[in-house]
Amino acid sequence: MSTSSSDKPDVVLASVTDFLIGYEGSFWVVGGWAIDLHLGVVTRAHHDVDIAVRADEQHLLEAWIAERDVLLENPMTGDRRPWVERVPLRPGPDALILPDATGPPPSFGPDVL
Repeated sequence: MSTSSSDKPDVVLASVTDFLIGYEGSFWVVGGWAIDLHLGVVTRAHHDVDIAVRADEQHLLEAWIAERDVLLENPMTGDRRPWVERVPLRPGPDALILPDATGPPPSFGPDVL
């Protein structure tokens, strides 16, 4: 999820958890935000929120995404494309772009454990 507007964990992470309300699978915040949450301090600017889902529950995330208005973005190139249902999400190169009326579309990258 893009964090250009705020690096406050409660604001930034709320966008991800709000998106996932009702999601039946397990997920974890990983990467830079996980470290900052553990330390209790924001150590650097973050441009996304990484989450991990269980590999055997990836189908639940994909079904959840299929019911929502999201795009995929390649964070390396900035190229965006619609997510096509039943096309597996790839760890790393796929970042979900969520609609956000207050600024640039937030995104978070799914990683599969």
